[in-house]
Amino acid sequence: MEQENYQYLGYKTFIRLVLKRSKLFFLFLIFSVIFILIGNNIEGGLSVISLKIASTGFLITLFIFLITILIVWLEYINFRFILGDNAFKVRRGVLRKEEVAIPYRQIQNVNIKRAFFDQIIGVSKLIILTAGREDKDEEIWSEAEGVLPSLDKNIARQIQEDLLKRANIERVRF
Repeated sequence: MEQENYQYLGYKTFIRLVLKRSKLFFLFLIFSVIFILIGNNIEGGLSVISLKIASTGFLITLFIFLITILIVWLEYINFRFILGDNAFKVRRGVLRKEEVAIPYRQIQNVNIKRAFFDQIIGVSKLIILTAGREDKDEEIWSEAEGVLPSLDKNIARQIQEDLLKRANIERVRF
């Protein structure tokens, strides 16, 4: 059996996922800085106790950030895709692994969605709509089996064109 070469989502996706999942890190970081500033102004300087509390806060913040990066890394390396001979395949999952194959004949449309933050980073969300799915309901998009959550915008456009070609669908240009 021929070895299939699955592709990863790209380094921009990893950066986007880290930023998306780092909300708790930034929250702790802001509280730590505020605590230091308030402690510095109230006591006319940082006391030993304030310094210990602040350093503990920074250690907790750093620990949260490292855990976040580990979790994102595990998600990233376990999410891969390939344009196979007969189907588009997605492998995903850290604890519960799954492989989804979407036959090209079932693909009705391939949409690219870009939120404001995604535009800044240069990534796109690729949504593959299959037979029996409506493209009007965004909740279905989030549950669709053919979603690549974040790709470099040029790669997303290329995959969109390849999928539409393989599914024999003409892309509508506005």
